[in-house]
Amino acid sequence: MSELFKPLRLRGVTFKHRIFVSPMCQYSSDDGLPTDWHFVHLGSRAVGGAALVMVEATAVCPEGRISPRDSGLWSARHDSADVLGGSREALDAFCRDYRYHRWHTGGRALNEGGQMTASGTPPSEGQLARAVGGWQFFSLAFGCIVGVGWVVILGDWLTRAGPIGATAAFVVGAAVMSVIALCYAEIATILPVSGGEMAYAYETFGLPMGYAIGWVLVLVYIGAVAYSASAVAWIADFLVPGGRGSPLYTFRGEPVRPGSLAIALALVIWLTVLNYRGVRSATRVQDLLTYGKLVISAAFIAAGLFGGSTVNLHPLFGPGTVSGFLGVLVTAPWWFGGFQAAVPQVMEERKVGTPLAVVGRLMVYAVGVAGVYYCLVILASGMAAPWETIAHQDLAAAAAFRAAFRSDLLSRVVLLAGLFGAITVGNGTFLAASRLLFALGRASVIGRRFSHVDPRFGTPTRSVLFVGAVATAGTLFGRKGIGLVVDAGSSALAFVYVITCLAVIRLRARDPNRPRPYRVPGGVATAAVGAAAAAFMLVWSLYDTQRTANGGIPAEWRVLGAWGIAGAAFWVAARSLRARVGDAERRRLMTGAS
Repeated sequence: MSELFKPLRLRGVTFKHRIFVSPMCQYSSDDGLPTDWHFVHLGSRAVGGAALVMVEATAVCPEGRISPRDSGLWSARHDSADVLGGSREALDAFCRDYRYHRWHTGGRALNEGGQMTASGTPPSEGQLARAVGGWQFFSLAFGCIVGVGWVVILGDWLTRAGPIGATAAFVVGAAVMSVIALCYAEIATILPVSGGEMAYAYETFGLPMGYAIGWVLVLVYIGAVAYSASAVAWIADFLVPGGRGSPLYTFRGEPVRPGSLAIALALVIWLTVLNYRGVRSATRVQDLLTYGKLVISAAFIAAGLFGGSTVNLHPLFGPGTVSGFLGVLVTAPWWFGGFQAAVPQVMEERKVGTPLAVVGRLMVYAVGVAGVYYCLVILASGMAAPWETIAHQDLAAAAAFRAAFRSDLLSRVVLLAGLFGAITVGNGTFLAASRLLFALGRASVIGRRFSHVDPRFGTPTRSVLFVGAVATAGTLFGRKGIGLVVDAGSSALAFVYVITCLAVIRLRARDPNRPRPYRVPGGVATAAVGAAAAAFMLVWSLYDTQRTANGGIPAEWRVLGAWGIAGAAFWVAARSLRARVGDAERRRLMTGAS
């Protein structure tokens, strides 16, 4: 009898004693979904103190049920925390606290994090840990939107459009990007899976389009990681001068120095280790740096607005009022691009009990807050000192506050906010790139090795190591070299936005009754406006790069072309691998649908 009350450990789960409740079929499900009856039934068993409560037999396809009211687990609807509202959330909490498992042959399980797993699923497919919740989605979105770019490029905004013209461009850009964010909020809550836009494009336009979207985003995200690392090294040299050393070599006219290279490499290695060890640690760092950045920024923005002068804003517009305004506006896909970087990619890692609709709203809020942030930075910097005197200086924002207040400390505060921003962008895009590769591998679109999940950390460690390796190589090209990828990213992201907005429209027409935890206000009309606006920004960004290329092929186009050729090579090489996975199975792996 004494053995009955001793703890029992099975693999990674420790039960506090050995009294288990066997599975009992309830015949009370509604189209395979649990009802309030299940909440009462399983909850009362758990309250009774059993170490393990086994859930009833669960069918993995509708045809596999032994009665019409058997429980099921054959589509993404059955994994929704919103199915029963509070009842289902409470039931999920029981599952998390008591570590319930579905252990029926051919069935599925709820593991310690509440993640559904298939007992027959190959270990290489793995399951990601569900550890991202609530406001962490906001810190991921906002932290990826507002990075270091405003510190580096503020002078260019002012030169092109002037302080009021640039502010107006960001007001319009925020409004347009909010419409696009609404589309993301709807489709990301319909398909809450790793892969994000790749999965949306696959579901609505087929596998080739899904792969193309995923492949170009991998380039954009890894490029952002490498650029962020180089930006951190650049800002570090302004904060602590003299550590860069003599040039090792020159790339695209910019010297690459050992001190800067060492800092950039160290940051990439740190991000690799951080993301390798789990999404929980990565998101905690993101929270700390994002909210720290907001606090620091409030100090210098207040100094500029209340200690500066509106006289310094004149002339209000740059030399080409309309062209300057449009020149800043069409870069909005890049400056607001972070909201869709990490959030859709980690939807599969959403904590149990975090409503999908809330996550959708947080993406939209992040865009709005970022728009306010950009406008305040432009106005505060413009008021701090005559903008024409600081627009052509390196790190114009820091220069403005140094000139206005004769305070090196205040300029360093500006740079510290930029430093935090660079790290949050690097961390968020690192997370996004690794999840994209994981999703591509899991669906056998490219090598299955990318889908391996470490059982200790619940992270796609091979994808993480790949992103770290490529980002490390990217830092060797220096800030201007990797900047080509970043410049090409604006056009690429505008294209991705077009496809995502069109995917919302197509799903509305093709599957109007599909459950939508978050619905776009205005429906198809709003999505059409988002698609049209994104298409305009795409066309203008391509025109603008061609216009400044002096008649040749823009370097940004050559970067995208080279990456496209590499993607085509991967596609052809993985042809036999894709052939071994049927359409229904790939759709399940890509979208979670039956």
